[in-house]
Amino acid sequence: MVIHALFPDSILKPVGGLGEQVGQIYYRLKDKVDFRIFGFPQSEELDGYTPVPNFMTQMYNGSFLSLTNQINYFYHSVKSKDKPDLIHAMDWSTYVAGHFAAKYWEVPLVVSMNLSTIGLRENGIFYCNDPQSIDGFNLQFTHELSEELGLDSADSIIHVSNAYANKFKEHEKKSTIIPNGIDLEFWEGKAQPYDFPGKNKRKLVYIGRFALMKGIMQLCEASIPEDVDLYFVGDSRGGEEMCWQAIQKKCIDSNVYYLGFLRDQEKKSVMQSADAIIIPSIHEPFGIVGLEAMAAGTMIISSFVDGISEYLTDDIGIRTEVNAKSISKVLDQFSDMNQQEINKRVSKGLDKVQNYSWDKIVDKYLNLYKSLI
Repeated sequence: MVIHALFPDSILKPVGGLGEQVGQIYYRLKDKVDFRIFGFPQSEELDGYTPVPNFMTQMYNGSFLSLTNQINYFYHSVKSKDKPDLIHAMDWSTYVAGHFAAKYWEVPLVVSMNLSTIGLRENGIFYCNDPQSIDGFNLQFTHELSEELGLDSADSIIHVSNAYANKFKEHEKKSTIIPNGIDLEFWEGKAQPYDFPGKNKRKLVYIGRFALMKGIMQLCEASIPEDVDLYFVGDSRGGEEMCWQAIQKKCIDSNVYYLGFLRDQEKKSVMQSADAIIIPSIHEPFGIVGLEAMAAGTMIISSFVDGISEYLTDDIGIRTEVNAKSISKVLDQFSDMNQQEINKRVSKGLDKVQNYSWDKIVDKYLNLYKSLI
């Protein structure tokens, strides 16, 4: 079974949850599925992985580059020597490429709805610099048309949460819900304690993409209690420039720090050593970082939006609205919370996360592929 998987991220150094998802599917199914993965260029070679370089690197406009790169993904698929049995477009930004590649090869098309430009727009987030301008409006409109093309032409649609599937009820008959998971084995045992800068008693960590949908601007506007240190972990790519600028400005405060992009054991160390992970998202199809926090044995502060609410409950996490006032109030609550209450929430989170092992989830992908070929 040969599958061409198109996705705008990297397996070895993923920008966000999509890269984590595709990496787990690839590693766990590679003995059963002959994957041809087309993704971001990587520093090391990976069997079956084809880097898709961006041919317009001089232009810093993520929205426009996503559109132009559809051509690139299509080109790399059709020039492949191995005819696929199926095309899997794993993000809306590869739907057009997937649509035409499936037509070229005359094979079924699967699309994964990991993030929706329509869903973003409904939450006041636009995938363009200025939606009020003619160019910005046309960019947003084109992205939404691309998304609709992929959903309409797909033989099967994978949603990561019920919340997302409910947004697209017109495609209900060909939709399947396959949640994200985590590698529970990786989170077993304790990593080396992380040596955080700062001397305050409570350590609060944001880890993920620096994007508007993640509530970065609202977090940066919030007041951080004097006895709490806040740490940002992530790569400046994969989000909006204004979010990265807001983080840099926030780091002027004496108790706010940027730790850089951390992977593997360093990431595990930071998440296990933190007192809480904050996920103040405006829009979140699933939110793998919430599962990672629970597996790390760390409490969660979250907005509980969209897919997060399907695994995060009020007896596990602390709920916040996505505005500076609410975040500030909840952080004061976190600062005053006793360790017994934190431990109780952590224990319930550890129990819950056992249901989200990738070992249990990847077979759903394999069964879906087999049903279409």
